Amino acid sequence: MLEAVVKKWCRPDVIAPAVTEIDLPALWARGIRALLLDLDNTLVCWRSKDVRAEIGAWVQQAREQGFRLCIVSNAAHIERVESVARQLGIPYAVRAVKPLRRALRRAAALLGVSPAQAAVIGDQVFTDVL
Repeated sequence: MLEAVVKKWCRPDVIAPAVTEIDLPALWARGIRALLLDLDNTLVCWRSKDVRAEIGAWVQQAREQGFRLCIVSNAAHIERVESVARQLGIPYAVRAVKPLRRALRRAAALLGVSPAQAAVIGDQVFTDVL
């Protein structure tokens, strides 16, 4: 039983070696209009607040294609998440307690989309995919 649940719910729809390699037009074609982004090891290195230039360029590209973006992080240090969000010019939600859905639904509502129109992008199966 558990194996069936894991196979069904703990598998990402898309895998990419880096956030910058995600096929944004393909997501748009699937009806995705918002990207709920994990912070650590997705947008920045773990415990860092330094945004690499290619991440900033990818966020700008996503915006230009019409995506709405929000950082959704389990991080407890608001200042670090806020710093990254400010650098990227996008809203954020902290202490999200992922994989619980509440913060993800709140972020989707903040961006004005339904949960079906949002994709969660992150590096951890049990917190970002489940």
